[in-house]
Amino acid sequence: MARLVTKHVFQGGIEQVFTAISSYDKYIKYLDMVSDIVVHPPEAKGSVCKVEYHVQVIKDIQYTLHMFHDAPKKVSWTLADSNFMKENSGSWSLKALSDSETQATYSVDLKPKGFVPQVLIDQVTKASIPSLMASMQKLIDSLNKKKKAASKKK
Repeated sequence: MARLVTKHVFQGGIEQVFTAISSYDKYIKYLDMVSDIVVHPPEAKGSVCKVEYHVQVIKDIQYTLHMFHDAPKKVSWTLADSNFMKENSGSWSLKALSDSETQATYSVDLKPKGFVPQVLIDQVTKASIPSLMASMQKLIDSLNKKKKAASKKK
């Protein structure tokens, strides 16, 4: 099983970062590997929704996650279904450093169905992290711009 834990400081308050991370319908615009995404009503107890992802890595990977929120401190998930993964669980844990900075601890546990060399899983997972963090910052910035524009109209 591939386990990855990384920390990143985002420019944005904790509520802004939480809103960006939980704006699943916007991922397709900001996350390069996501080719399609569908948000479904929740099925698991305590879940806020079920999100179906289609990701282009080496092949088209489909997976559906049960999403859980503890606003504004945590977003977590467990695997509902996948054509490639046996396990996929993880979280974003958020800590306010100031009104305009938030530390995020991103953790994910992945286990594919069948045999896939662990080194390949580790390389793909680690290689995607810088892009994921940069994309999340763009999404945070975009939501902040929209919020500021809406408040100026009032």
